[in-house]
Amino acid sequence: MSRQRQVILDVINESCEHMTAQEIYERARQRMPSISVGTVYRNLGQLAAEHIIFRIIATSGPDRYDKNVELHGHLICDRCGSVMDLPCPDLMGKIESQFGVKVNSYQLSVYYICDKCMASRKNKGA
Repeated sequence: MSRQRQVILDVINESCEHMTAQEIYERARQRMPSISVGTVYRNLGQLAAEHIIFRIIATSGPDRYDKNVELHGHLICDRCGSVMDLPCPDLMGKIESQFGVKVNSYQLSVYYICDKCMASRKNKGA
């Protein structure tokens, strides 16, 4: 594994957040000032393709990256793009038993407005 890829992976694994590529780049650059934004994007694409990390495709705003590749969903704020993990431990079993299929994987994204954005919205309307 290249030193650049290891730095990128370390940044992701040490964070509790679902970071954007730009956020990952900024943190990686603190550790390796010579790293380029193109290198970060290229490595993120490869790491996601290899299922080492999970790419959360956003409908508005930049995609985010998750170190947790176990099957789970995401709650995504429509306003600010913040992401929270959504555990769905029984989802696959219910789908398999109800439809008689074998689920290999799934991607579940639930969109909502987070408390912070809701409060901001109320303050602007007041």
